[in-house]
Amino acid sequence: MEKVFYDLELSKKLYAHYIENEIGYSSVCQRCKSYSASKGRILKNGPIPVFHIGDQFSESPVRILFLGTVAYGWENEIPNVFIEDKDVRNNFLESTIDYIENRIQYIFEKENKRFFSFIKKCIEEIDVLGSEPLRKIALSNLIKCNIGNDSVRNKHLQKNYDFCIREQFTGNLVSDVNVLNPTHIIILSSNTHKFWRYGKIFMDQGRKVQFVHHPSSSTTGGNELFIKTVKEFLINTKV
Repeated sequence: MEKVFYDLELSKKLYAHYIENEIGYSSVCQRCKSYSASKGRILKNGPIPVFHIGDQFSESPVRILFLGTVAYGWENEIPNVFIEDKDVRNNFLESTIDYIENRIQYIFEKENKRFFSFIKKCIEEIDVLGSEPLRKIALSNLIKCNIGNDSVRNKHLQKNYDFCIREQFTGNLVSDVNVLNPTHIIILSSNTHKFWRYGKIFMDQGRKVQFVHHPSSSTTGGNELFIKTVKEFLINTKV
């Protein structure tokens, strides 16, 4: 596998919010987990604060943050020590970040997972990103925990998103965006009924936000529609 290029210092700055606010086991997170459990949906894995921050992302005039809905894909991947063990968070943070970045790089290069393979194809067709586009983007999710790979679609409750995004709760995503400072945010869902309220937070900050048809959906032509929408969004915002 090729060398993994990511921004360790920016990643550590982003993770600082999760460490300082004890995300995963704070009182707010416990309320989120208890609420979800009361509805029969157990949050098992996470938090995974961010999937990837390219080493050229912060220097790029066009800083695109792709946001999936939920941090899926970590069942039996990494132990939940990042949630439960403060010593690990403080003393093994760099190795945690390195593990996640290497895993994402491997998925992009070697595995044919629809979510990642479609993003890879998309960014390779965006001229403004030039060569090695993975080094110029960031990739994360609206919700940082998941309920397991056995049941990954459309199971999280609206209140789970509120808990993980809004500043009056954890403010996780708001903190992420403030640290990353993207010029463009692409939310991988066309369900604006559910997610518009979160995109508007960042629109009100003056950022360009686009909702796109999720590339992993089973809709015929979903991949092509996803790429077309992203390209048109960048053209229309004069990139």
